[in-house]
Amino acid sequence: MAPGIDTDHVLVIVQLSGGNDGLNTVIPISNYSAYYNARTNIAIPENKILSLTGVPQTGLHPGMTGMQSMFNDGKLAILQAVGYPNPNFSHFRATD
Repeated sequence: MAPGIDTDHVLVIVQLSGGNDGLNTVIPISNYSAYYNARTNIAIPENKILSLTGVPQTGLHPGMTGMQSMFNDGKLAILQAVGYPNPNFSHFRATD
């Protein structure tokens, strides 16, 4: 086995097993009117959305100030629309 390489890079993967509202976590500012009209009772008010440096079309839920700071400091990346070929739409198979 090859020895490890010392770096300061860390990969953290967060798997949310249900209960996360992705559209209220990473909010589509560029299409805010459609977002709001589709979910008037739970939409985050536009003036409460946390901005992301260099990404004016997307923002974060107001409770995510720590992640906003990490993103704006270049210590966090957000990957949207991640999937795999030919999904069967089963949450259980997707997790596997």
